[in-house]
Amino acid sequence: MYAKGDYIFHENNGVCRVEDISEIAMAGRGSEKLYYTLLPNLEKKSVVYTLVESPRSKVRDIMTEEQLKELLDTIPDIEIKWEKNDKIRIQYYKDSVTSADPSKLLEVLKTVYYGNQMRIKAGKKILTADDRYYQIAGKKLFDEISFVFHLDMKEAEKMVEDALRDCME
Repeated sequence: MYAKGDYIFHENNGVCRVEDISEIAMAGRGSEKLYYTLLPNLEKKSVVYTLVESPRSKVRDIMTEEQLKELLDTIPDIEIKWEKNDKIRIQYYKDSVTSADPSKLLEVLKTVYYGNQMRIKAGKKILTADDRYYQIAGKKLFDEISFVFHLDMKEAEKMVEDALRDCME
């Protein structure tokens, strides 16, 4: 269990600070359960409530600098999961961005980056849905990178995109 003041990674909101841990009756009187009150790092005016003990809620520890460096070092080895069938590819993106798994987020980024490069070379436009999932996965991963390395979001994004570009050349 996390404590007040801890920073954690939430599946939908990225880096969050645990503001409070308290019993809340979300479904009415008599349904009190223990919830984390989370303040997202990127959405300063948002508040997120998530059950402390929930098999569906995905929260995890923030990665360390060493863990993030190791993750970024794996970029050349990450499998590109490009699927020509749009529905299958988009479902893969959806599953990956809601997993709270940083390697899955990076996998989405690499796959979309690869797909975009192939489309540009073929003289085609970048697909809106692919770009949307790149933004979702990127926002979460760049948030964690910027938090851990004390960078702004643009610097974190550049760090990842430089690594993606280097491994595609």
